[in-house]
Amino acid sequence: MKNKGFTLIELVITIALFAVIGGVMSSILFVTLRGSSKSDALETVSRSGDVALTQIANHIRYSKTLIFPDVETCQMNPPTHEEKVTITSFSDNTESTILCKMDEPTDIMLNGESLVDKSSVKVAECYFICTQKSLVDPPSISVFFTLTHIADNGLVENTNSRTFQTTILLRNVVE
Repeated sequence: MKNKGFTLIELVITIALFAVIGGVMSSILFVTLRGSSKSDALETVSRSGDVALTQIANHIRYSKTLIFPDVETCQMNPPTHEEKVTITSFSDNTESTILCKMDEPTDIMLNGESLVDKSSVKVAECYFICTQKSLVDPPSISVFFTLTHIADNGLVENTNSRTFQTTILLRNVVE
């Protein structure tokens, strides 16, 4: 008698092999997608923070006068954390205010306009520190803020935070 079919043992072993291979493949796919989501969240936070930091730095660096904080505040030791900086533009003499709005919804604003994408990131921390060594030295403004990605699905791998900081020397300050 010729056997033209598979035995039950052969079928069970084949099904078990396919199940193991399928499990390994799905876990590889899942890990790859999780890594991609985390990378996308970090990229979103980084892009939004870099744009905001560049805008803030350019406005402060090329300002004509520092209105707030004032000279006395900049010379305080230890320096104080401020929620806003007000400057006068060198090019057109307009007043600009950069504000850390920490009450909900949090934001970083330049003249009332948001500098961050509030639909994808949240401002977790934000402040400015003004320092000036002496009256003959130009003041410098340190900017600190932390952005957190807003996860739309609540998964831990889609949340990400990044801290941004820089110190800007006011180049053109006229007293």
